[in-house]
Amino acid sequence: MTGTGTGNSDGSDPNADQRDAWSNRLATKWIARQDDLDRAFASVLAATLAQAGITDGARVLDIGCGGGTGCLLAAQCAQDVQVTGVDISGPLLDQARTRAGQAPVRYVEADAQTYDLTAHGPFSHVISRFGVMFFADPVAAFSNIAAALRPGAALAMAAWGPPAGNPWFTLPHHTAAERLGRPPPADRSAPGPFAFHDAHRVADILTQASLTDVAVETQDFRLAGDMDPVHIAAILADIGPVTGIMEMFGGTPDDLTAIQAEILTRITPFYSDDIPGIPAQIHMITARA
Repeated sequence: MTGTGTGNSDGSDPNADQRDAWSNRLATKWIARQDDLDRAFASVLAATLAQAGITDGARVLDIGCGGGTGCLLAAQCAQDVQVTGVDISGPLLDQARTRAGQAPVRYVEADAQTYDLTAHGPFSHVISRFGVMFFADPVAAFSNIAAALRPGAALAMAAWGPPAGNPWFTLPHHTAAERLGRPPPADRSAPGPFAFHDAHRVADILTQASLTDVAVETQDFRLAGDMDPVHIAAILADIGPVTGIMEMFGGTPDDLTAIQAEILTRITPFYSDDIPGIPAQIHMITARA
């Protein structure tokens, strides 16, 4: 099943930059790496679904559903579960639809900050794996989401924690910057992967959106522990900050080859530990309507 959506009723589109980015270059890369990223982040999605507590008859809303993996797994959590996946990226939703088969999933191309989600609700559960950090106005976004929920509905979401605890991003960034140059400092609270790095800010956002029982627990994960470090180095050189630094400083194919080789050198020790994989600190966020 499909659906579409746009911005506010006045024609404005507060997340236009995100829509453009995730409908072009970023979408192409994520579609090509869909299976890799699903495998690398599998433990995070499993933890999110466990915290959601999806039960028989649930009506689930997946925010920033991307290629639809969370939707498909949520639909399998119990009997008679129906899932609506919302994402701003048309290409990623096209990918999701090709994978859906006969699963009880509806995909809606829309901005969850502004789109009238009540048209598909009310929902008993909200889930998101790394899909809620990109709103221009997160309070408005979660207020809009809350309006489409049943009383007592459960929210369970995963977002990247502090940058220092997430070498998945920082290690490739530092590696590329050392070779090509350092980009200007970024506003960590701006829409992007680390917009929710501050647990206190996240709790305040959800509270301002009239959600209750808000909790943000930072959990340690190991990402991609069952994958070949050579392959992981290729992923990290292709997805994330390396691409932006390459574009900013005019990096060449030789630069990219050197950056990827150095990333491999730096991540290899993570795979000699008792628990292999890239360390990560993830905020597991829960709340109720």
